[in-house]
Formats: sequence, structure tokens, C-alpha cells
Amino acid sequence: MSNIDTLLNICEALEQKHIEPSVAMLRAKSSQPVALPLAVKAIQQYKSGVRALKSNASQSENKTSANHRTSIEERVAQLELENKSFRQKLDQLETKLARLTLSKSE
Repeated sequence: MSNIDTLLNICEALEQKHIEPSVAMLRAKSSQPVALPLAVKAIQQYKSGVRALKSNASQSENKTSANHRTSIEERVAQLELENKSFRQKLDQLETKLARLTLSKSE
């Protein structure tokens, strides 16, 4: 694992602990001495890469969740219409049955 990968892992670990990755934190948490430019580069890569990916994934999940919610709402509306239609057909059949029952009893 390269130095930059190690620093990126430290950035991720810090962020999981809700600590903002900084040059000072990277240098303090690293097991080896870290050059200032390397720490800066690691933070820039982390912020542009990992956070961007997490942000995109989060936005994608939110869109999927919203789409799923809309899909469920549409399905419920469709089922309500079908239910209404079945009730009307049932009422018609009950009326026909009642007429048939009356006509046979006469």
C-alpha cells in the first residue's frame, strides 16, 4: 500500500469518527513521517474522490427512495381503481342474482 493510500485510509477513518481530515490530523495519526505536500494531496484526493462518491451514492439512494415511494403511491392508486371496479361488478352481479332469485320464486 502506498503512502497516499495509507493517508486516504486515515482520512476515511477520521471521517467515520466525524472528525474533519486535516493535514495536522493526518500527520499525527500516521505511523510514519508525512511530508506536508503529500498530506495536502491526500486530503485533496479524499475530498474530491471519496466524498464525491459518497455524495453521489447518497443522492442516488435518495432518488431511488423517492422513485420507489412514487411507484408505491402509483400502485396504490391503481389498486384502488381496480377495487372500485370490482365492487361495481360485484354490485351488478348481486343485483342480477337478486332478480333471478325473485323471478324463480314467482
